[in-house]
Amino acid sequence: MFLGAIIVVGVFIFLTLVGRILELQKKLKTLKEDYNRQGEFYRAKLDAYFEKLCLVKIGMHSHTSQMKEFINLLYYTEDNVPKLGRKLADLVLSSKENNKLYRYFEYMLSQHNLIYENKYSSLKERYSLTDKDVMICFLLSNNFESYHIWTICNSNENAYYTRCSRLRAKLQLSQNQSIVSFLKENGY
Repeated sequence: MFLGAIIVVGVFIFLTLVGRILELQKKLKTLKEDYNRQGEFYRAKLDAYFEKLCLVKIGMHSHTSQMKEFINLLYYTEDNVPKLGRKLADLVLSSKENNKLYRYFEYMLSQHNLIYENKYSSLKERYSLTDKDVMICFLLSNNFESYHIWTICNSNENAYYTRCSRLRAKLQLSQNQSIVSFLKENGY
């Protein structure tokens, strides 16, 4: 009788443990399904984010090339008249007076910093650059020509080259090393 009671209690405990194990397996399966569902949701969100980021990068690149074409129009010739003649002079002068071009490129730089994790801000801090130095680095690394840059910065050719030589000194470059090659080598 005593042995029968022990067997009954043992079977009861065994069945209780089996029931608990099955319950935990079911819960684990449910948790795995929830995890996979949430993982797919966040993977989809991450994919959408990266897709938008790629579109923004493509848009920035396309916008940069359009701005180069526009600045080509604004570029002054040797006789201090815009390339395409007098009709464009008013646009050039108003753009220079209120510094619209420079402010526009400041905005582009800030967007670029957002997309590329503040790489120009870190360049500024690392080498103690001014805002205009950073702007020149940004424009050079985006393949703008010298005359584009001095037009954007509302400057003349001599002032631009003086600023570049000071920038070269701040970046600790030798005379024969170009700023553009330095920026490309360092991922800017």
